[in-house]
Amino acid sequence: MKTKHRGASATSQILLQCNKYKPARQGQIHNHHLLFVSIVNKMKNDQSGQKEI
Repeated sequence: MKTKHRGASATSQILLQCNKYKPARQGQIHNHHLLFVSIVNKMKNDQSGQKEI
C-alpha cells in the first residue's frame, strides 16, 4: 500500500510541475497525458516486479 501511495503522489507531483512550467496548450496537454500514462505503466511494472521478488 505504501509504495502505491508514494507512486501516485510522485506522478501527481510530476503533472503539477508540467502544468506549472509549460503553457497549457491542447497538444501539450495531450503529451502530458501520454507521459503520465507511460509513467503509471512503468510504476505498475516496477511494482509487479517487486511483488515477484
